[in-house]
Amino acid sequence: MKPPPVIELVKRRDGKLYPAVLRSPAEHRQVVALIHNLRHVDGLSYPQVQRALLERHGVRRSLGMIWRDANEFRCPNCVPGPVEAPAPAEAPRPAPGPPQVPAAPPPRPRARAEVFPWR
Repeated sequence: MKPPPVIELVKRRDGKLYPAVLRSPAEHRQVVALIHNLRHVDGLSYPQVQRALLERHGVRRSLGMIWRDANEFRCPNCVPGPVEAPAPAEAPRPAPGPPQVPAAPPPRPRARAEVFPWR
């Protein structure tokens, strides 16, 4: 077994360690696609994906970032296909939308103040 690659880290003001070099958007897309394939195509668990990224590809990611990248990215294989039409015996269901608020009753006309004679 070969030793894991060295990843340069920098300690910031909040005391946490961050990568010394930030990835470009193209590199980030490659990492997200790699995480997606390891998780959904190869069927690895999140800790296994984290280990495979570090050992095979030299990329260090937290479990939370791996989970976010695996679930936000949608490939054509993960997006559900077109929904089949319901059987003719069923009535079509209305499309879900915002909840319907009943109409408010019309406002009452203002009553005039009664006038009392002052003597």
